[in-house]
Amino acid sequence: MKNKNEIIELTKNAENLAEQGDLEAAIILFEEILSKESNNLNALQSLGNIYYHQNKIAKAITYYLKTIIVQPDQHDIIMSICYLYKKIEETKKSETLLDLYFRNKQEQIIDFAKKETTN
Repeated sequence: MKNKNEIIELTKNAENLAEQGDLEAAIILFEEILSKESNNLNALQSLGNIYYHQNKIAKAITYYLKTIIVQPDQHDIIMSICYLYKKIEETKKSETLLDLYFRNKQEQIIDFAKKETTN
């Protein structure tokens, strides 16, 4: 229970820092959360959002992909990944992911995301 309460407190602090614009400090706390709970969806998605707002597109994509590995049915995240792939002229990857999503191929979406995060 201590770990769960610690994660909740770290999350609150990280979200407050992000809202105040202290993104670097928020990143540190979200990374700390992931060191304790590697599949924490909120931390993964928040890091993707922060890196997107910092225009660190490759890092944003990586964290969004890690999010869909954990929970592949996240429409908004998949659409964000596809948008970002197009932004960096990776149209084929965007089309592949969209095709898998629209054909409801969750296992293949996970495989795609795993492959992309290990490259």
